[in-house]
Amino acid sequence: MTWAQPFKVAGYTTAEPQHVMPAVAVTQNGNRLLVSYFVQQINERVRTDIASIHVDGNHLRLEGLERLSSTDFDLIPSNNPFPEPGNPFLTLNYDLTFGPCRDLGEYQSIGVSRQPGDDSGPIVAAWGDNRRTWTSPSDSTAPGTHAQADVFSSRLDGEDQLAGGN
Repeated sequence: MTWAQPFKVAGYTTAEPQHVMPAVAVTQNGNRLLVSYFVQQINERVRTDIASIHVDGNHLRLEGLERLSSTDFDLIPSNNPFPEPGNPFLTLNYDLTFGPCRDLGEYQSIGVSRQPGDDSGPIVAAWGDNRRTWTSPSDSTAPGTHAQADVFSSRLDGEDQLAGGN
């Protein structure tokens, strides 16, 4: 069952072809929906954005978009060829505890404060971000300097920061 018609928060553009892995929160009185998500840009770098959507019964209206991260970042090397006898197509993530082609995953989250009768309280968002770098040992499966996955967060105070945003 649904409570509203499908609603596109962020669509494909030439400059921003992909929007993925959303996190969703609803304000206490239910009249505002917040969606944070990753944006992959045409240069293949990634950033995080947040959308504010006004909820009026079963009608939705985009109020604003805002960037969460202060910078965009590269994905980590997660599809490294590592052929071995019997499996010439084997690939590995540089972090061997994860399978290949994984990077962003479960690190997108968002929450809204619970101040009785007031939806203008702080919004807190967290996301995985690879803006920092690290250098792996020369004998690793992915030698060199790479993006380092860390978790970042931001507090957005009140509705004004997301209404009619950029």
